[in-house]
Amino acid sequence: MNLKEITQTLKAKQYKLTPQRIAIIKIMLEVNHPLSALDVFQKVKVYHSNISLDTVYRSLHLLAAIGVVSLINIANRERELFELAQHHHHLVCTKCGQVICMESILMEHDTIMQQAATTENFQVTGHAFEVYGFCSNCH
Repeated sequence: MNLKEITQTLKAKQYKLTPQRIAIIKIMLEVNHPLSALDVFQKVKVYHSNISLDTVYRSLHLLAAIGVVSLINIANRERELFELAQHHHHLVCTKCGQVICMESILMEHDTIMQQAATTENFQVTGHAFEVYGFCSNCH
């Protein structure tokens, strides 16, 4: 996705294009790794000194709800990470919290999920798949 597509999605869903939301989206487009709400807040604060962490958090959750960003929950940690929505899975280190994106691995997982949904007559609207363990620095 690019900035134009994301802003069109927001407009289509009748959400305002505030300068803060646009700044958050631009930051998400600039990085190619997951960020916490605090990471995004610190980057946005450079451009919008009066923005609050709560505003960033709410905006990220809104963007996740409409499918623009993906939310990564880290087990055994009290934090969430956000990244631009794209279909892939993650390896998550339970010691340091590092998240490694797996681009096209685990195709069988997706096929199994689709078959299960068909068998159960269940309409899938999305899914998350994280593998937990220890990164090369922690094991």
